[in-house]
Amino acid sequence: MSLKQVLLFGLGACSIMVAVSAPPQSTNSARTKVQTCTDVDIKKVNLKPTLISVEDLIALRDKSCSSMDFEKFHVRRFAPFETTVYRIIGRLKSIRLDKEGDISFVVAGNTGAKAVIEIPESDECKGSPLLKKMQEVRSELELRYHPKTEASEQDDPVTVDGIGFLGSRRKPGEKQFGETVRLMPCLKIAFGKA
Repeated sequence: MSLKQVLLFGLGACSIMVAVSAPPQSTNSARTKVQTCTDVDIKKVNLKPTLISVEDLIALRDKSCSSMDFEKFHVRRFAPFETTVYRIIGRLKSIRLDKEGDISFVVAGNTGAKAVIEIPESDECKGSPLLKKMQEVRSELELRYHPKTEASEQDDPVTVDGIGFLGSRRKPGEKQFGETVRLMPCLKIAFGKA
């Protein structure tokens, strides 16, 4: 092996070592740790539910969260919206299993305003202090609806507890957070009129 080949081999090996040991750059805009309750701020969440209508929850989000910066809060919670458990009463209108394994469902309020409620796939939530609550709700929904990737239409009265979630990023042409409000994860669900 020539000196040139030895040097090139050595540089190649160093490049591989640097690539393996370098911390991964975050290209994920999904705020995964906040969604799965594995973030550092999860202990700041007040688990006592605040009763609110879907309509008032949308207004609260739009009013109190207009300055939220998704980059600044990529792995942190935006308080108080994302450190509060909200209780909404409405009608479960549809449910589906997302391609990532999350279960998401839509709850409509009195005027038809909608909230999207999600429960992450359990393996993604390992280490979360709320994992058991999420698993219990997920089991209830799986037994009752057997969610598939195609949304199934429903019309069931429900009461839902979930943590406020502002999403991951602004979509082009939308208001800051879109037309619906999100709760993620769902921590409790009860069927029937409250």
